[in-house]
Amino acid sequence: KGTASLLLLVYFIGGLLGAPIWTWLSYKISKHKALAVSGLFYAVTAVGVLFIPPGNVAVTALMMFLIGLPYSAGAFLLRAMMADVSDEERMHTDVDRTGLLYALLSGTVKLGSAAAVFITFNVLQWIGFDAKATGIATGLAGLSAMYGIVPAGLSLLASAIIIGFPLTEARHGEIRDTLAARDGATVDG
Repeated sequence: KGTASLLLLVYFIGGLLGAPIWTWLSYKISKHKALAVSGLFYAVTAVGVLFIPPGNVAVTALMMFLIGLPYSAGAFLLRAMMADVSDEERMHTDVDRTGLLYALLSGTVKLGSAAAVFITFNVLQWIGFDAKATGIATGLAGLSAMYGIVPAGLSLLASAIIIGFPLTEARHGEIRDTLAARDGATVDG
C-alpha cells in the first residue's frame, strides 16, 4: 500500500515537472503539435510499463515518473487551444462564447473521465479480474492491457487527430489582427 502511494506521488511529480517541458515545446513547434507529441510520449511509456520486471520498485518509479510527464500537457494545451478557437468563433460571429467553449471542454473531460472508470471496471469484471486472487486465473493480463495497451492506442489515435488541427499559430495571428482592427474600429468609431 505504501509503495503504491509513493508511485502515485512520483507520477504526479512527473506531471508537475512536465508542464514547463510542454509549454516550451508548444512555443517551439505549436500547441497542437506539442499536444500530439505528448500523446506519443504517453503511448510509448504506457506500453513500456508492461515490460517492467515484477518487484522492481526503482524501475517502476522511473517509469511512473516518465508516464507522468505528459499528464499536464492536455490540461493546459487544450485550454490554450480552446482560447484560440474562442477568438476564431468571436471573429466569425461577433459573439464571445469563451465561457461556453470552456464549459464544453471541462464537461467533456469530466464525462471522459467518468466513462473511462465505468468502462474499465466493467471490462475488468467481464474478463474476470480479481484483485484478491492468486495464481494464473487472476485476469492480470487483462488489467495490464487496460492500463497500458488501451490507453496507449487511444493516445495514438488522439495524437493522429490533433496533429491536423487547422488553427495554426499563423492563422491565429491573422484572427487576432482582424479582431484587434475590428475592436479598435468599434472603440474609435
